[in-house]
Amino acid sequence: MSQFDELPEGWVATTVGEATDILDRLRIPLNAQERASKQGPYPYYGANGKVDSINEYIFDGEYTLIAEDGGYFDSLGKDVSYRVEGKFWVNNHAHIIQALAEMSPKFITYLFNDKNWMPYVSGTTRLKLTQASLKQVPINLPPLNEQRRIVEKIEALTARSRKAREALEAIPNLLDQFRQSVLAAAFRGDLTADWREQNPDVEPAEVLLERIRVERRRLWETSIKLNGESLSKYKIPFELDINRLPELPESWTWGSLDQLLFSLRNGLSRKPADDVLGIPILRISALRPMTLNINDIRYYQPIHGENVDSYLLKDGDLLFTRYNGNRDFVGICGIVKDLSGKLLYPDKLIRGKPISSHLFNPSFLKIACNSGVSRRFIDECVKTSAGQHGISGSDLKRTPIPIPPIDEQYEIMSLVNEKFGIIDNLRTLIANKFCEFQVLDQSILARAFRGELVPQDPNDEPANLLLERIRAERERLGNSKKRGKAKT
Repeated sequence: MSQFDELPEGWVATTVGEATDILDRLRIPLNAQERASKQGPYPYYGANGKVDSINEYIFDGEYTLIAEDGGYFDSLGKDVSYRVEGKFWVNNHAHIIQALAEMSPKFITYLFNDKNWMPYVSGTTRLKLTQASLKQVPINLPPLNEQRRIVEKIEALTARSRKAREALEAIPNLLDQFRQSVLAAAFRGDLTADWREQNPDVEPAEVLLERIRVERRRLWETSIKLNGESLSKYKIPFELDINRLPELPESWTWGSLDQLLFSLRNGLSRKPADDVLGIPILRISALRPMTLNINDIRYYQPIHGENVDSYLLKDGDLLFTRYNGNRDFVGICGIVKDLSGKLLYPDKLIRGKPISSHLFNPSFLKIACNSGVSRRFIDECVKTSAGQHGISGSDLKRTPIPIPPIDEQYEIMSLVNEKFGIIDNLRTLIANKFCEFQVLDQSILARAFRGELVPQDPNDEPANLLLERIRAERERLGNSKKRGKAKT
């Protein structure tokens, strides 16, 4: 409702500057170094909430704060203002609003959070609500008693949605636990226990592993012959001591990652560019646990005579993070899918070429590398130097991988994908419910400040009389307010 609409009985159209007192003159910003020397129990507030805690305060009471710059003016569902009380300090990124003539800061905060502030802010990259603009913002003021009824009704209604949101907020953690339990069951063999009973005659994994060894050698020889190199350079893949590993189902076995890849190679070391000249090359940020965003790219311009064909990715290739500032992201694995053109990979990633998919499921291998015993082994191999965390290709090759029969690998992936699909659907449902609650809360505020949330009472003192008292109080305070000293 604008100030020009027909107002409910007893309401009055006014402005923020006329109906409240803005105490920006009392603000004192402190930089990070100054705050570090003043650590203490009192909140230090900024545009969108608490920034720090210090040992001094400027204000003692109940106020409404609204962002001056850096606020959520253009973010649907996020509050631009918030209520504070007690002893606190405010920097110069938030306006301080004092309620006058018995008005409630709660009411003012709700009123502000129902406003569309975009017509009153300036700037492009960092929106700013100047004090001059804030003072001119039109608001519609109900009678004081109706304000109190509005606050009570809003709190009663939003308390219900808040409880529902709190219940929803617990679900993602439960889904994460369920996801981990699915993976644990998959790589212990529990997920396919019934399948094994129904399929007792499948080829054991030990026989499969021997066929993989033969195929690995054949693929290597084919690659070497193309390059005209000697066949005598073949390195026997790393063999595990399976006696030191957990027990697996009878038809399974352990193998090393080295045995399941016929190539493991670092990427291109020369720095790429952001312009679109050259061949797309992945950023390090493209790889996250179990996911690979092939559209997160820069561009690599080969220098004269440089052949980069051997660094081109193909569908089914595995990528591992070689270096990362975040230790948890080192050694994570993703799989290349749905390529539509050329794509290179940088030196901070390692590419693994899996054995043929008829012998080993690459998607199964990707999930295995990110889970259970395999992931714990990789974590233990991560080394730190100069703030960077990394893992070597030789350590990756030694990673133990549980190997089921090939048919069971595909059955496991089918079951895992089915359960992950359920999890993803639930996450989507939860996200939609959060959006619905945001819409509901905004609709409650909208109804409140259209005069539709609570009934008007003809016996209430009209808001124009309240506004007269506000003017008188502000005039009385007038210039008597001087900049106060911080209290310790």
